[in-house]
Parts: sequence; C-alpha cells; structure tokens
Amino acid sequence: MHFVLLGALLFTLQAGFSRSEATDQTASVDELLFQQALDEGLHHHDPVVRTRLAANMRFAGAVSATSDFELARQAIALGMHESDRVVRRSLTQAVKLRTEQSVRGQPLREADLDRHLQQHRDRFREPARVRIRQQPLDGPLPLPQELPSYSERELAQHFGEAFARAVFATSPHVWSQPLTSVYGRHSVWVHNKTPAVLSRLSAVRSQVREDLLHERGGVALAQEIARLR
Repeated sequence: MHFVLLGALLFTLQAGFSRSEATDQTASVDELLFQQALDEGLHHHDPVVRTRLAANMRFAGAVSATSDFELARQAIALGMHESDRVVRRSLTQAVKLRTEQSVRGQPLREADLDRHLQQHRDRFREPARVRIRQQPLDGPLPLPQELPSYSERELAQHFGEAFARAVFATSPHVWSQPLTSVYGRHSVWVHNKTPAVLSRLSAVRSQVREDLLHERGGVALAQEIARLR
C-alpha cells in the first residue's frame, strides 16, 4: 500500500509540475470556477472525475479489482484531483454549463424575441439573391443555362467566388462582359436581384430563441464569475 501511495503522490507531483501557472485572465477565471466546484463537492459525484481518478490510481499501482468509487475516494484524499488537467477541466465545465443553462427556465416573451431580432439584424438577415441566365463561351457545359435564384455564397459554391462577385456586380437586363468561373468563361444575363432583408420572426423563431438564451447564459456566467471574485 505504501508503494501505491508513493506512486500516486509522484504521479500527482508530475502532473502538477507540468501545468502552467494560472497567470492569464482565462486561467484565473477557470481557477475560480474550479474552486467553486470543489466547494460544492462536485468532485465526489462527477462520473468523468471518478473514472479519471480511478485510472490514475491504477496507473500508479493500485489494485485493479478495487472499485472506481473507492479508488477515486483514495485519489481525492491524496489531492490528485487538484492537479489533474482532465479533472479540472471537467469540473470547470460543469460549473460553466450549469450556470449558462440556468437561464433556460426563464420565460421568453414575444417582445424579448423581437427585440433580440432587431438588435442583431445581421445574424438573421436573408441574403441578397440573383437569378441569371448563363451562356458558356468556351464550348458546351453540362449545366443549365437558366439558373435558380442564388445567394452570392450559393453561386460561389457552384461557380467560384470571383464569378459570384462579378455576377452580383453586373447590372440587370444586359449581357455581361465575359466572366470567368471554375468551368471557363460565360456571358451572363441578370434577370433580377433581390436585396437582403431581415427575416420574419415567425421564420427564425427557434434560432432567435437559442441565440437569446446563449447570450443570457453568457451574462449569467459573467455575473457568477464577478460574484466569486
């Protein structure tokens, strides 16, 4: 047993010496959340922590037949949980996730969703679209001449970014100068362009809801960190 304890202590010291000092802002925040997890006793119940500490003890020479619960208890008594990166990360993430998820029980009114949509218009904007006819200039291509309405990104996926930019810069109802795509040169007729518009709330309600909850979760986490300082 003494050899097991010595091995476990050496394992802990090696793990501790391999860690960088918590000098930057992220590390200091993680340290606060880790200490909060310890204060709440999460290290006694977290399954990831239990499995990790048991594996560490077996690596250090503990009897493999001993249960994970008992090995984890012994590891915690030796302080191994305080120096293991996986354990620290798991406990820190547990506190973060719990804090961020705490806002999901709060009611969201229609006005809240609409306000969030208006405040973050760029996130929920329908992109500008264009409908064109393309005429290959370097021989036939296995492509339709009449194309459906495409956004610039969609057009770029099919023909390349330079071609998509050039098409969106082309005036409607005139044949363009030769435009080069990944297939070669084309002359393009722009039937019409549809400008970018803000999506209706009814069309993006679930996305707006998740985005607002994510934002509120970040606020809740910042408030928790401020409370712990």
